[in-house]
Amino acid sequence: MKFTHEQLLQTQNIAAQCADTVDVCKKASEKTANEDLRSFFSAMADERNNFLIGFEVLLKDEGETLENFIGTGVGMLHKLWVAMKEPFSEQRERRLLKETLRSEKIIDESIEKLEELGDMPAELENLIETLKESNAQAKLQLVLFANEKPGGTRF
Repeated sequence: MKFTHEQLLQTQNIAAQCADTVDVCKKASEKTANEDLRSFFSAMADERNNFLIGFEVLLKDEGETLENFIGTGVGMLHKLWVAMKEPFSEQRERRLLKETLRSEKIIDESIEKLEELGDMPAELENLIETLKESNAQAKLQLVLFANEKPGGTRF
């Protein structure tokens, strides 16, 4: 089964959002003083990069490419915001967690739009299901981090 034009566009959109997440999480992991957050953001960047590679392979099979992919406009603002903050304070870390959670919700919305388009090629459907599971786990972890008190205790 081949991609429809609409599926292709939506898949490229999800890939762009994953690319944004990779960049933001890499910067966040470099700048945060919290070791748990550093590990989380580093792992999240690696995981989203793996999805990006999966999307790249699927799109390549369709004759498309992700070369010169710069991501979404919102993602570019995220990257600029992260780059401007030196080093993160606890309040800035909380804001970054909330913004990252918002980004994950945007990916979920894009996945819903893709699913509304109807039947997908099996490879794409498998990748999307795995991404949905990953997003659910990431959102839970982001909420847990955001609800921590200074010193590592939960509210």
